[in-house]
Amino acid sequence: MEEVFEVLGQIVLLDLNTRKTPRILYSALREKYRRPMIMKASLTLFNAIKENKTVFISTGFIMPKVYAQETDGPLGAVVLARALTNLGIDTILLTEPQNTELLKELLLTVDTSGRYKVLEFPTDPNEANIRAEELLKSYNPSALIFIEKVGANYKGEYHTMGGINVTGLHAKVDILAKKALAEKKTVIGIGDGGNEVGMGVLEEIIREKVPYGRVCRCPCKGGIACHTSCTALVVSTTSNWGAYALVSGLSLLSHSLLLHTPLQEEELLKKAVELGCVDGVLLKKSLSVDSIPLKENSAVVELLNSFTQRNISD
Repeated sequence: MEEVFEVLGQIVLLDLNTRKTPRILYSALREKYRRPMIMKASLTLFNAIKENKTVFISTGFIMPKVYAQETDGPLGAVVLARALTNLGIDTILLTEPQNTELLKELLLTVDTSGRYKVLEFPTDPNEANIRAEELLKSYNPSALIFIEKVGANYKGEYHTMGGINVTGLHAKVDILAKKALAEKKTVIGIGDGGNEVGMGVLEEIIREKVPYGRVCRCPCKGGIACHTSCTALVVSTTSNWGAYALVSGLSLLSHSLLLHTPLQEEELLKKAVELGCVDGVLLKKSLSVDSIPLKENSAVVELLNSFTQRNISD
């Protein structure tokens, strides 16, 4: 079974946008974990949801200059939310105030049941601190999953992969992640650049090997490396793909195919762009994710489906 999980990881590390960073980070992560990252993340999550049936999923990356949500993150969050809900888990999505309607619309694209909650999370640190405590007390989640969710560097500043400061634009969910870790809850991070919540697991590697990892382009000069750690980290070419691989892992463990279809991938991406999302690399409306066109995203979903289904059956 370990070999199967390793293949899942390799599928979502296909370097179709030739960025290199995810593979650099994966090599360090594989050495650290000594087992496939998808296996660790899937088992960690699967065991957590046996004890408590509530999970938080947070996503949302608003791009500077265009001030729009990117296409990476929301699709993965929606697909993972549907999978967990189909396993009987109460799934609550957390995002910036401007993204709540986006996530609600995307959820309706794959599931019209209305079984999900989408809640705002503050961009102000003081408000975020209060909100984090309220949410943890009210819902007592067994696990929290952060997908393409920017986290602060060691100086408390938030950046794009290109080293641009975006502190004022984003929900301070890393505060929530830190409080959850302090309470010994499962925290899973999914990212592709080193600036996302959970990447603290590889902070020194990111500072050493990733562009702008050590020194960013803003006055803080603290680099883009996220300081917040996690229980299990997933690195992939796009964060959407990392979420899909986690759904594949849950499918293997539950013996039921929980993935969406290539057609649903197309519908999700088209709806996201229709609602104003932009490609995070191209910074314009485009049927692509981090410059990878729809056709290739759908092909990865098809490959994950086929491979996962075959190994559930074996």
